[in-house]
Amino acid sequence: MNVEFLSTALAERPICVTSAIGRIDVSTDAPSVRMHMYVNGVEFYNSLLYAYNGTVTLFDAGHLIESYFRAKSLFRADVTVRAVCSSDSSVFASMTIDCLHCSHVVPETFDASKTFFSCLRTHRVSRNAKFNLYGPVSAIDSVVVIVMGLDADGESVSGSVFPVPFTGYIEVDLPAWIEHVRANSEMVTPCAVSIRCKDLEKSLFIVRDPEYMTFSFRNCFNVPETIFLPGQSVLKPEISVDDAVCSGRTMQYNRVIARSHEFTSGPLTRHEAAALVQFLESHSTAVVVDGKSYEIVITDHSTEISSDASSLNVLKFTWQFADRRPHLFGDDLDPLLYSSQIFTEQFQQQYM
Repeated sequence: MNVEFLSTALAERPICVTSAIGRIDVSTDAPSVRMHMYVNGVEFYNSLLYAYNGTVTLFDAGHLIESYFRAKSLFRADVTVRAVCSSDSSVFASMTIDCLHCSHVVPETFDASKTFFSCLRTHRVSRNAKFNLYGPVSAIDSVVVIVMGLDADGESVSGSVFPVPFTGYIEVDLPAWIEHVRANSEMVTPCAVSIRCKDLEKSLFIVRDPEYMTFSFRNCFNVPETIFLPGQSVLKPEISVDDAVCSGRTMQYNRVIARSHEFTSGPLTRHEAAALVQFLESHSTAVVVDGKSYEIVITDHSTEISSDASSLNVLKFTWQFADRRPHLFGDDLDPLLYSSQIFTEQFQQQYM
């Protein structure tokens, strides 16, 4: 009896995106082969497959891996595929694939070892932003962070933050970085941040608009990603009741209260809007309030991305809290609705 993998090229790639794993072929002279797949020694797939013309084929293996990664909140792991002869378990073949979750088809030239696992190369953030930036960076690689801004006279000034620790991800802490640079330079107004590591680079542009909302989601790499969107939110209360008349009095029952939030972002670049469509498509979304994430579901959207240079691209969508209960936050009870207070405050230009 003989069992041999024909799809060994998958195991030879430094990082293999799951969208590139269509089928796994096994050559055998046995009538059937039992296929197993493991992550960290835990089996998540086990099936008996029958041979046809000396070949056993496992179709759509990438989707099987992606489903397990999503269930376990993984984005990258070694997946061991094992093919065992059904009539003699001592005859088997095994290969290990370094898999990166990727629900989108990417070009063949895409090199996962030279990119941050983010849907945006340039990222707008608030001055209080704190989030994690994931990438295929080893612990010994140095991370260089440069904060750029203006001094009191409006002249350009910059300062570096070094070293920045890496423990599987880069912990972005904008308040701490800005404070460090201000203490060592004449910077007054921070404007942007550049994060560099080997061939990887990420640019952060600081949003000065006070009216923005923070959302998080799992992008196409199944990596948690945080976005900061300037825009306007509209609260839409929904109340559903049934009425009945008892002894001449109207009574209400089956009372259900829900709140929908309609959000319209400020103008976005075409590339930024196209990338953020992943937020609308994500299987896991949340709104971030006071540093804490609350799971939400996007119930509707009317987003259209145009290549017309004269068109403004925006994200417009409606969302609800996943538990369908109204949420109250902080002293003002609901910071999801901002007030510009243009009659009592100095006017702020939108979307700067």
